[in-house]
Amino acid sequence: MGLPVPKPTASILLTRPEAQSRSFAQQLQAHGFTGDIQISPLFAIKPTGAAVSLNATDQVIFTSRNAIEFVPATHAAAWCVGEKTAEQAKRAGWSAISANGDVDALAAKIVAANPTCRLVHVRGRHSRGDLVARLNTAGLTAIDVVVYEQVAQSLSDAALAVLNQTDPVIVPLFSPRTARLFADQGPFRAPIHCVAMSDAVAQEVRDLPVQTLRIAADPTAKSIRKGVLSLVDAA
Repeated sequence: MGLPVPKPTASILLTRPEAQSRSFAQQLQAHGFTGDIQISPLFAIKPTGAAVSLNATDQVIFTSRNAIEFVPATHAAAWCVGEKTAEQAKRAGWSAISANGDVDALAAKIVAANPTCRLVHVRGRHSRGDLVARLNTAGLTAIDVVVYEQVAQSLSDAALAVLNQTDPVIVPLFSPRTARLFADQGPFRAPIHCVAMSDAVAQEVRDLPVQTLRIAADPTAKSIRKGVLSLVDAA
């Protein structure tokens, strides 16, 4: 009788900007993951040089944590797409309000509150959802200020080595653009298992050969983390 064949150990590949990927890696490890985690950001954050000029009554909108460092903090309201963004905004000094979801949930929450002040959406060059246009259509006063570029980057040599071996790789995908950048660099030899933040994110990797493509139960980092950990044993 032969010896049992050991089950391949899954690696996890994180492709968000460095700080966000390291934070997510720490969360995975805190919840029991002890395997290999590769970090290979698929875009870098580069300032545009645009100044954010706020008056005393303005409120800001953050649809990404990346924008927070570009705005001098005040105690004014900051509308945030999700809890992690709100947590970072609070640490920076804002009175943060979380929509606990995606841009649709954020738009609905702002419209329901019906603020009479100016809303300043501080964001990156690539942004989905036409948030400012939707708020203006609803009768609110909102403007965009693009404070950073998301400059595309290739996967690192270390990440490519993991993706082109034979053990499974679990890849959480948080945005449609990141998913597209990842798919464009495939196909890969390794069995790929993806957890997508939303259906829009999943659509960007539909043509990439993957063994598993799951959509998170809700558009939050917590839900993505649960999805990733559920795949560790199954991968």
